[in-house]
Amino acid sequence: MIQNQPGCDWYYFTFPVAVDCINIIFNSGTGIQTADLIGRCENGYYIFGTGWSDTAPVGFCSPNGPPLLTVLPTSGIVC
Repeated sequence: MIQNQPGCDWYYFTFPVAVDCINIIFNSGTGIQTADLIGRCENGYYIFGTGWSDTAPVGFCSPNGPPLLTVLPTSGIVC
């Protein structure tokens, strides 16, 4: 994953166009990780302790635009 901006705790990854949906686990690097997050088929933000959000969280720190989990093409079917 790529850090969105130096000093900012947000990272982003854009999946290849052939990916419709993902299953993912986020790990903090300090032993904290999410459960298996299954079937995400939309752009979004993940916040530890809160979960998925479709909009940038309050206080988001990047002047370069928010990081998005990009899943293309969009799909109506959860994998």
